[in-house]
Amino acid sequence: MSEVIEEKREYSLAVLIILILFCWPAAILYYFTRPKVITKQATRTCLGCGRNISIEFAVCPHCGKKVVQG
Repeated sequence: MSEVIEEKREYSLAVLIILILFCWPAAILYYFTRPKVITKQATRTCLGCGRNISIEFAVCPHCGKKVVQG
């Protein structure tokens, strides 16, 4: 007969509390200090699928709908 061995992970409550107290400020700090990404290509929203596409496209590459020029 084969035995079923069950493994459980135990954790220290003190370590859990320390992680909660010290990690969330780092996440907030990262969120507000992350670098800004500047897009250099002008885009518009496709009325068919709602995705951003380049201004140069006459037809949406995602859904195939003709893009209104304007």
